[in-house]
Amino acid sequence: MTPLLTLLFSLLFSSTGQTQTPLDGDFTVCSNQSKLSYKVVHKFHEVKGVTQEMEGRAVLKGDQGEVMIRVPVTSFDSGNANRDAHMKEVIGAHRFPYVVFKGKLKKKNEPNRFTANGSLEFHGIENSLETEVSANDEGNQVRVTLSFLISLEKYKVERPSLLFVKVDDAVTLEGNLIFVSSSNKASCNENKALKLL
Repeated sequence: MTPLLTLLFSLLFSSTGQTQTPLDGDFTVCSNQSKLSYKVVHKFHEVKGVTQEMEGRAVLKGDQGEVMIRVPVTSFDSGNANRDAHMKEVIGAHRFPYVVFKGKLKKKNEPNRFTANGSLEFHGIENSLETEVSANDEGNQVRVTLSFLISLEKYKVERPSLLFVKVDDAVTLEGNLIFVSSSNKASCNENKALKLL
């Protein structure tokens, strides 16, 4: 899910980190090598859900770019089927099947750090989102890591309760994403093509 934007920019750097040569192009996320997770905190325990189902595309030109990530909300697995079914009901998964991030990337002065500025759509509501991500060139792929918070109340999601105590409003979203050139997406079994960029 985030989130994601910066990995495009990581391709702008050589693996030595000594030169900053722009690498223009079109890049695709390898979902079978990537993970996105959420963490919800309750007074008595924490819940973490993980998914590898996602579509992602980034288009780079110079030191700027655009990115989009789309994740089916039903794909997150917390290890408890009953809990996951309740989560899908709470967030209206049948009406709002995707979490979508769209935004622009901009390289920061710090090595391997980028700013992603855009919008996150969840539960049928779209809010602005700005976060920082790390991107590392690993030769034939770029690894992007990210972590940020969203507010359930801001997205009008009723916070679930356990023993009359609601979960915290803040949900942590984290990602470890692998991007490759879209011309080489067959190497990670990706045949999806987002057309929104």
